[in-house]
Amino acid sequence: MSLLVKSLGVFASEGLYLSNEQGQIINHETPSNYAKSSRIFSKPITSRPYFGQSVAYREPFISDSVSSVF
Repeated sequence: MSLLVKSLGVFASEGLYLSNEQGQIINHETPSNYAKSSRIFSKPITSRPYFGQSVAYREPFISDSVSSVF
């Protein structure tokens, strides 16, 4: 995944996260300027709008370049 983060460049500026259908993060990678341990989610991401969109359309989600409210 680290190679993918590097190749995505600015599109993975906050990291790359892989979740299962229940919204639990099962793997993630962050850019080198972040500590990987600081980007752990304590709760499933099912309440986030992009997760619902991704599940509904069965497509991967790439976030917008705006600040997160979560």
